[in-house]
Parts: sequence; C-alpha cells; structure tokens
Amino acid sequence: MAAEIEQLGLSGRAHLLGFKENALQYVRAFDIWTMPSLAEGLGLALLEGMSGHLPVIASNVPAMLPLIEGAGGLAITPKDVSSLVAALDTYLGLSDDELKAKGEQAYRYLQEQHDIEVFRQEYLNLIDSGLEQARKEQP
Repeated sequence: MAAEIEQLGLSGRAHLLGFKENALQYVRAFDIWTMPSLAEGLGLALLEGMSGHLPVIASNVPAMLPLIEGAGGLAITPKDVSSLVAALDTYLGLSDDELKAKGEQAYRYLQEQHDIEVFRQEYLNLIDSGLEQARKEQP
C-alpha cells in the first residue's frame, strides 16, 4: 500500500496510521463518512461514522443497506466509481446547514435504533434467560 501511495504521488498526503486506540475522537474531523466496501459482515464502522454526526455514503451490501437507509444516507454499488462520485457530488452540493442536518439525521437514527445501552441490556437479558433455562433443565 505504501508503494501505491508513492506511485500515485500522494506521499505526505495519505498516511497509513494503523490501529489507533481512540480513533473515534478523529471522526468529527471529517465532513462525510464514506465506506465503498466490496463486502461487510457487520457495518460497525458505519455506525461509528454516524456517532460523529456525519452523513453517510456506503456500499449497498446486505449488512449495510438497512443501516444506510435508516440513517437517510446514500447507497452506492460496490466497484461502481461513478455511483460513488455521484453520491459525493450530491453531499458536496449541499449547503453547510443541509450537510449538518444529514449528519444529525444519521446520529438520531443511531441513537434510536442502535443505542449501546439498549444493546447491553438486551445482551444481559439474553444471558439471564439462558442461565434460567439451564437451571430448569438440571435435575
């Protein structure tokens, strides 16, 4: 990847940072969260982008399409550069206020549908019900 960066003349402009412990703090530095993935198992990074109050653009792969639609984002076709360019042009054509409103829409969706506290409670409930069922099955 470093060789490609140099070959494309992007040295000093593109950086390979590797894992960052608190990467979420950098999310708000972006204007748009874009994930042109070929495949995704779970769109966790897409949710992270929403947590930064950012409008989202992502590939319409099965794991992410419901998230994109719920957040009012723009879905693109994997490997289709023209659909990515069109989506970026759409967002970049918005006023600052309109772009901010799209980011707030994504954030509201995240809070309403993917709240971490709700997830934690549901997970604890699942564990409790599993333990209760196991106790009932013991002689």
